[in-house]
Amino acid sequence: MSHRPDRYGARLFDLENVFPGIYEHPEYYSTGDFQSDLESLRVILNSYQHKENLFIKVYRATALSSRLHDGDWVTLSENYARQHAMIDDNPEHDWPVISQLVPAEKLTNDGNSINEFGYFVQ
Repeated sequence: MSHRPDRYGARLFDLENVFPGIYEHPEYYSTGDFQSDLESLRVILNSYQHKENLFIKVYRATALSSRLHDGDWVTLSENYARQHAMIDDNPEHDWPVISQLVPAEKLTNDGNSINEFGYFVQ
């Protein structure tokens, strides 16, 4: 897959470089998906206040694994993951959504979406 998360992107608890003003005006970074944005922004704003000592619950839609791997795309929003798990109109065909608690310092963002982060173990 050519579209990969940026290992050297901004850390979850310091997104100002990729989303200028996000802590004062998070509404500037709405994607139009109200529920997913709200879920993600709650975590982003809480992480900024508590810095990197925080563990964050992240989600991933995947049919390939029951745990996260270095370099995976993850989201802070369960709703966003469920949307990406949908295969067709039949919910029985949807991929599973996994979740895992990870240190905030292991999550990066390249500035494309408040709902998409890279998870990097190293």
